[in-house]
Amino acid sequence: MAKRKYIKYIDDGYIDKVAHYINNDLPIFDILHEEAHRGYNKINVFNKEYSDQLMLPGAQYKQIDIFDHCIYTNFGRVVNSGAQKQYKLNFTMTTVVIYISSTKISLTEYFEKAGWTYNYDEILDNYNKYDWDYKIKVWEQYDSPKKFKE
Repeated sequence: MAKRKYIKYIDDGYIDKVAHYINNDLPIFDILHEEAHRGYNKINVFNKEYSDQLMLPGAQYKQIDIFDHCIYTNFGRVVNSGAQKQYKLNFTMTTVVIYISSTKISLTEYFEKAGWTYNYDEILDNYNKYDWDYKIKVWEQYDSPKKFKE
């Protein structure tokens, strides 16, 4: 099986389909485009089953309104439920942000929408406790009292 960037695996059925298009002078681009995007559409779809199994005891989640395939939890975790991957949060001196498709999302705003209490230190503690990856956007000239892992 040959591996491709978008086409996960080429099987005999796909090879036969392409051969049929070539032998009958049909537009090959249509079949290639359809196959290339076959798995991609599943990534941007909300996966409730995965979201439910991901939850830790006491955790709740809400969908991000502009990216309905992404969820955020009251622990501060942000996950793409379709692709089944967790995003790295950006911790600055005062707030926590995440970038999804070049769109800046502030957790403060989304915690308020959900009716949860936003606590910067608690979110940071959760990331350290569960060993989740995050990025630190703190300038060195500031002596931060925050508990960032080394």
